[in-house]
Amino acid sequence: MSTLAAIAASLACLSLAHATDRLVPSQYPTIQAAINAAVHGDIVTVSPGLYREALQLNKIITLQGHPSAEASAVILTGVGVAGGAMLVGGQGTPLSGQITIRNLTVDGQSIMEAGQWAGLFIDDDDGGNFSVLIEGCIFKDLWSAWTDGGAMFLTSTPTVIRRCSFLRNRSTVHGAAIYGNDSASAIIEGCVFQDHNVFAGTFYARIDANVIVRDCVLRNSILLCGNHQTGTVTFSNNIGCLISALSNGGYVDGGNNNWAGPCPDCDSNGKLDLEEILFGGADCNGNDLLDACEVVDNPKLDGNGDGLIDECQCLADVTGNGSVDAIDLAALMSSWGSNGSGEFDADVTNDGMVNGLDLAVILDGWGACP
Repeated sequence: MSTLAAIAASLACLSLAHATDRLVPSQYPTIQAAINAAVHGDIVTVSPGLYREALQLNKIITLQGHPSAEASAVILTGVGVAGGAMLVGGQGTPLSGQITIRNLTVDGQSIMEAGQWAGLFIDDDDGGNFSVLIEGCIFKDLWSAWTDGGAMFLTSTPTVIRRCSFLRNRSTVHGAAIYGNDSASAIIEGCVFQDHNVFAGTFYARIDANVIVRDCVLRNSILLCGNHQTGTVTFSNNIGCLISALSNGGYVDGGNNNWAGPCPDCDSNGKLDLEEILFGGADCNGNDLLDACEVVDNPKLDGNGDGLIDECQCLADVTGNGSVDAIDLAALMSSWGSNGSGEFDADVTNDGMVNGLDLAVILDGWGACP
């Protein structure tokens, strides 16, 4: 590495190490004020609340809801102000790096916006080289009065959208949730799309757009409302239920899609089970079923009554050293015939006595814990 390159790398690391966390509203009264004050690499952290702003996010920074709060607690709405909720990009100033948006809600409150988009517009008209990462966000009830992109208008700026929820968004003509403009480049993964059962469809792809949708859940939606010339949306490893139409153009089947799947909500909380799992609900054995519901349906899965599925725990590791071994066996033998309330609880079956059943569990689980 040349001396000049080494100096540049050192300065870059120094810049990241001294990134400033700008807090809204404790330090700045509005989100835009914090963005205006931010410099390359800074973090704008927004506390729970309702923020009625039309943002211009034109710097390489991270905009996030407070990490200790749910995404639904930090609400941005462009309703009542000019334009959509957020314009992302340099707006004529070249940018280089990644803009990150995470853990917040963009809410259109079901009010029609007069602009071309109601939620986010990813701008590519700056001659720069930047990308956008959007994760853990909620886009709901956004309604574009023009033609395109109720929740999000994508351009050729590389964009990754991960673990987001899109709910009840609308567009007059194209792309109620996602509109891929000319040469749009986007990967959408691990997201939930619900109630986009309108003519505009959930997705739309224009000339040379390349949008990839994978590992997502779609419910009660028109999947794709066509394309213009060579635009495509490629779907793989998705599950859909109550899908009323597949496509009238632009649909590419990447494989392993199930558009006739069930819509389970085992705990009747109004959220699809798969949506809860995508956003952190416990599914320790990876079978796409919430652990809590599995235990209710089959109590034998939780033999020791601790509310967790036994197969996901190393119950035989009495001493908690990560392995079922002679130490655990010794602990069990020293507690034999008791209720297991000594230094180590050797009553792994939780039946009130350390006995042969516990010994069988230890012998069956012998070795390193999974």
